[in-house]
Amino acid sequence: LLFQFQLTINFVALVVAFVAAVTSGETPLNVMQLLWVNLIMDSLAALALATEAPTRDLLEQLPHGRNEPLINRKMAKHIIVQGTYQLLWIFLIFYGLPAHYEAFKVSPCEPDETTLECSERQDDEQRTTNSLVFNVFIWLQLFNEINSRKINDELNVFSGLLSNWIFPTVWVIIVGFQCIIMLIPGVGNIFSVDPISGLEWGVSIAVGAGSLAVALATKLVSRLIFRESAEEERARQLERAAQSIKYREHFWQILRPVKPKHVVEFEQSLVREVEEKA
Repeated sequence: LLFQFQLTINFVALVVAFVAAVTSGETPLNVMQLLWVNLIMDSLAALALATEAPTRDLLEQLPHGRNEPLINRKMAKHIIVQGTYQLLWIFLIFYGLPAHYEAFKVSPCEPDETTLECSERQDDEQRTTNSLVFNVFIWLQLFNEINSRKINDELNVFSGLLSNWIFPTVWVIIVGFQCIIMLIPGVGNIFSVDPISGLEWGVSIAVGAGSLAVALATKLVSRLIFRESAEEERARQLERAAQSIKYREHFWQILRPVKPKHVVEFEQSLVREVEEKA
């Protein structure tokens, strides 16, 4: 749960920082804003997602072997799709608004302005766009945190949401702190953001909520394209589990203790089931 969420944030933040630095010489997310993102990602989201109780479907899954990839196909699919969706909106706001809307434009230096005065004025004008980018980025992560509760392509990401009081509590706390950062000028100055309008708040929340629809569409499309019956999925899992049963595969592993009897019997039953399926 948490690994998928963190990888998506890191992927988007790195791409945004690199592309913005190369193209415009600056980044829309400053150090304080990234610290707040890291607090969401490493502390608050970790607390919320790590306390999710295991579901019956999860407990009925076969054990994952040590040879399986850390990022499976489902995780990679959602990381790429969600990351692309977030990058699309962030770049659209960062580059599109100053080019088409007067309120977000950064005007060039005037002849009677000194270099310092021009730089300060352009920083203030760019701050308007960066404030909206920051707010949109946080709301994207908030709704993607809900998406990350389910990692096996379950359609209903809200299932069991209220059964764990920690998750909604942490989510509301993050929303509260984000509102404080964006609405209180003294706190906003620390994060180098300006208060945004009600319309911009609505856009930020709507763009963030769109990640729920994107995740649902991704799951539906992948089910249509990569259809797999329950028997085929079970056979694939059994074969994968049987292949991962390699305990003393190499000579330097000879010092490993002998497996318990019940573990050996379970692994043998997996191998027999695979052979019967074949």
